[in-house]
Amino acid sequence: MKQRTLFFCLILTFAIMFGATACKSNDEGTVETTAEITTVPSIQETTVKETTATETSDTTATTVSTTAATEATLPPNSPEPLQIEINAARDELINKGWTNGDVEIIEGEPDRNRWNIIPNPYNLKPGEILYTVIGHSPYTVIVPSVGDVLVVSACVRIVYDTQTNQAYRAEIFYMQLARSMQGVNLKGAFPEQAESKEIVPANNEKLIHYFTP
Repeated sequence: MKQRTLFFCLILTFAIMFGATACKSNDEGTVETTAEITTVPSIQETTVKETTATETSDTTATTVSTTAATEATLPPNSPEPLQIEINAARDELINKGWTNGDVEIIEGEPDRNRWNIIPNPYNLKPGEILYTVIGHSPYTVIVPSVGDVLVVSACVRIVYDTQTNQAYRAEIFYMQLARSMQGVNLKGAFPEQAESKEIVPANNEKLIHYFTP
């Protein structure tokens, strides 16, 4: 009797141990499967975000580079009449001593913050495009009280008419920090040059005196 009871106890013990082992195996399989499903979408989402950031950065760099090139050089594939007028203005600026740095060629008006004063605007007709050719004087003026170095700039306005394919020199004016010589002031100081639209030499004493504080 005792032997039979002991035999049943052993069988029951083995049955309980086998059941516990089976449950543990099923639980571990569930955990591993759940972790794998959760991880995969997370990796995919990170990859998409990194790719988007890289593409945005490359676009910004290209845009900045293009803008800088446009302000410093003659417009690409420019019509021949426009090239002739711009080259003539650039050569005259260099020959008359406006050689402090490179001669600038800008489509449109110069930056309004350049001299802290806005030049009188030029009224364009339909179909016209404005270009500004700028040379800088090597004769600088130093203001001891504030330590500023003032440079006079000669600005030549070139207008290109897209309807007639013609270009012409429209106006010349001179700028310095918070000071300008344009329109009536230019005619009063240099009537012949204002009429003929000829550039005043950078070393002209009257011009230097006008822009000396």
